[in-house]
Amino acid sequence: GFPVTISSDFQGNLSFNGTSNYGSFTNPGLMTAFTVSVWAKITAFPSSGLGTLITEQYPSAGSSINYSIYLSGSTVCAAHFNGSAWIWPYTGTTTSCYTVSTGTWYNFVYTMTKTNNVYTSDFYINATAKGSTYTDSAPTSNGNPIYIGRRWDAAEYFNGSIPVVSIYNRGLTASEVSQNYSALASRFASPVASVTMTQ
Repeated sequence: GFPVTISSDFQGNLSFNGTSNYGSFTNPGLMTAFTVSVWAKITAFPSSGLGTLITEQYPSAGSSINYSIYLSGSTVCAAHFNGSAWIWPYTGTTTSCYTVSTGTWYNFVYTMTKTNNVYTSDFYINATAKGSTYTDSAPTSNGNPIYIGRRWDAAEYFNGSIPVVSIYNRGLTASEVSQNYSALASRFASPVASVTMTQ
């Protein structure tokens, strides 16, 4: 059932070394409305490629990904694939990639809601809305496993800690995102003070 939640061990963290280790679990299925929430602390940014926090496996050209939250250099991005193109939430004309810091706890949340035939995606960092966009093309899925800590189509890894991952089969509201953040924020020592957009 939903939400699907992956929790850490008794020490409070699942640690990823940025070179080889990652987690995976069975795909909960195609979701045209969903929420993906990840708590993470970045140890080091990827020196090349992408450091992916959570995504669906993408085994070959033409495959589809329900969603992905990933690092590109010192920025974090969120997107989904609609069968022909990547869709990113926007803030004005800026894609949903935002500068973040190492050694700081973040809650990254990507939501997708459906109203009639319109699909709206929103990206939140520590309960603050960062970008939004809409499309008439539904998200797609190839049904492959969900990766935590590894890129969807290449051996590129996340370097840091991920204690909690949650997946819902509906788009949470901004209020619900905020409530979830507040419920866990006290567990982590240093919530982020600010996030800047990357042009």
